[in-house]
Amino acid sequence: MANVVMICYTGFALTAILIRCGILDKAVEPLMNFANTRVKAVFTAEIAIFVVHAIAGISYLSSVFVGSAWKKCYVKNKCGLPALSRTLEDVGTTVSCLFPWGQSGAFYMATLGVSIYGAGGYFKYLTLSYLCPLIALLLAVFNIGMFNLTDEQQAEEMRKIEEEEGEQKSLAELDA
Repeated sequence: MANVVMICYTGFALTAILIRCGILDKAVEPLMNFANTRVKAVFTAEIAIFVVHAIAGISYLSSVFVGSAWKKCYVKNKCGLPALSRTLEDVGTTVSCLFPWGQSGAFYMATLGVSIYGAGGYFKYLTLSYLCPLIALLLAVFNIGMFNLTDEQQAEEMRKIEEEEGEQKSLAELDA
């Protein structure tokens, strides 16, 4: 298990560096500008989760980063934050076994002695990894379980998010 634990720590360190330097925020900026509807918000969150997970190799970091970065986007599109949480789970958890350098892929390969890709790989059996992101997108298209916000709820959620951002900026200024 030492190898898997080292992968986790390395993933945490890499992602912390990328977040602290502002690289990830800058990288997802085009996606955030594109996400002006409910469906686009879910789609871009799915893409970001997949990319961050592919870079870091650990699902926790993709969930934390995308969860905090996409809060405002979901609320602007009148989607409740439980829908964001479900999207994080639909993609972040199910695709973790696709990356051999990630915690799940390394664990499966070491424990089961099988590869992910290739003739004997388990890639072709991962129907959950393909279907969950697709179903999450379909739920957004048909507005099922999106926890739609009223105008008052949207204003209240935006106020909370802006307060959190203000607190984070003041803490960052203290660090500098």
